[in-house]
Amino acid sequence: MRPAMVVVVAALALGVGLAVGLSLGRGRGPEAPAAGAAEAERVVLLERENAGLRETLALERAAAAGAPAPVPATASDPDPRGAASVAGATPAGAPAAATTRFLSDLHDGALASVDFSLIGRNLKEMGPLVAEIARAITTGTPVAPGTIGRIQQLNGPLVEAALSLGDSVPGTGVNGRFSDPGFMLNAIASCLAAADLPLSAGQAAVLEDIARRCLAADAQRRAAYDDRTPALQRVYEEAELKDGFFRDAFAELTAEQRAIVDPPEARDRLRLSVFSSAVLWAPLTEPCFFQTDADLKKQFLLRSVQILDLSEAEQERARGIVDSWVDSVPDDLVDAPTDEFDRRVMVKSQRVTAWAKHTVRLIGTLLDTLALDEPRAARGRGAGGVLLPLKVEELPG
Repeated sequence: MRPAMVVVVAALALGVGLAVGLSLGRGRGPEAPAAGAAEAERVVLLERENAGLRETLALERAAAAGAPAPVPATASDPDPRGAASVAGATPAGAPAAATTRFLSDLHDGALASVDFSLIGRNLKEMGPLVAEIARAITTGTPVAPGTIGRIQQLNGPLVEAALSLGDSVPGTGVNGRFSDPGFMLNAIASCLAAADLPLSAGQAAVLEDIARRCLAADAQRRAAYDDRTPALQRVYEEAELKDGFFRDAFAELTAEQRAIVDPPEARDRLRLSVFSSAVLWAPLTEPCFFQTDADLKKQFLLRSVQILDLSEAEQERARGIVDSWVDSVPDDLVDAPTDEFDRRVMVKSQRVTAWAKHTVRLIGTLLDTLALDEPRAARGRGAGGVLLPLKVEELPG
């Protein structure tokens, strides 16, 4: 039997789990919202947040009754970094203030209107709560009453901040805008300031340089695309670029600082991690539980048929393509063990990225081999989500 869902910590990543996107083209994809779509997106998010809050109440009642449910990170390694002057930061040798705004000259000034002090305080309080949930999943112990509800409350301003950015900040959906390196740099700085572990001026200078380089690379990435570039390729390349930003930025933090923004219990996990591409992937990932390779082949064939609207003759040709594709995926990915986190779709983001790359290859082979008409081919290229295979001994009920 599938373990009961313990969290809607989806809250965390801006409604990560509230802004649901499905796989193989049923997700929203990386395109910016059309005119008028921003308000519609806000309504959808709020409706799903209401549903999430109802689920939260049910979960907390279950936890109070003793049902299993979900851990603070620890680390310390004083490593003061050198001081250097940086635009917008405090003078050399002084820590960056909680209200420091980095890169306010970019994105049409969109970041300048965000209250990063509030964002930082909320993220700092969220960290231990998320860690608590991760510990509960690991140990099978109940979550303290009120934990999930508090996370939902703290998440609200994060959602509003991301929505307020509009089209000025590039990225796939709301979570893509939230995970923009410029936004993330300000969020990291403010979170650490709220934890009384502020960036030194030297760290601030280095991190700002890292963010600017990542944003320049992101602009080049987006400029290289055309209307035939698969949507899912755009997403996984966005994810890889952002993970590169986090990797380089975290390398400049002390161990104690990193434990605040990147607690090891939640590291890189969808629906738990804030500072990783997990934020981007969470609303675009749909679990695909299977027991055998034959099951997996059937599910991918069915999804391909649905998305591409294949005729019976095309389905037979597609069957061979899908079968060969599944056989070509490395065994260590197909047969990767599924733990209690994975069952809750709190998988490591690297696993999602790996499947996304293989899925783009499948889509390309289907389109090249079946020679579909352009409307159906466009639907295949527009598939912006991931059907994530998770091998289990017993299928969820």
